[in-house]
Amino acid sequence: MGGVGVGRAGGTPIFVLSIGDAFIVVSVRAFVESTFLSVFFFVGVLLSLGGLGIHVVHARAVAPTGPVLPLVLTHGWPDSFWRYTKVIDLLTDPAAHGADPADAFDVVVPDVPGFGYSDRPGTPLDSIAVAGLWARLMDALGYPRFGAAGGG
Repeated sequence: MGGVGVGRAGGTPIFVLSIGDAFIVVSVRAFVESTFLSVFFFVGVLLSLGGLGIHVVHARAVAPTGPVLPLVLTHGWPDSFWRYTKVIDLLTDPAAHGADPADAFDVVVPDVPGFGYSDRPGTPLDSIAVAGLWARLMDALGYPRFGAAGGG
């Protein structure tokens, strides 16, 4: 038997998730700060691309020390930009994490059509069609050349 409860621990609001005899206690504040607020930090825009509204998170390198390689990150099916929220800051501001600022990227994370906040296409798109959309997206953002990475 499992469940979710809300309570207090030493005056701190908490969530309690129980699964069988095990349970996890999470500070509400820590949960909100680490989860929900990160969504607002990575506010995206909805761009029209190929007749579809495509949700895109675009984060520029914080303090570039030279030319910056733009990088488009594509999530797998089904998924959303959320997959990459933990690495966007690492890629755009490596100096804040003890790395060389010269290693910074401009990062673009679109939601694949039909997933996340992007429109659903009339007919399913294959990976080649999505790659074509991303090439048009990156060109529209002023990136004629870019790196690409994706996950499943």
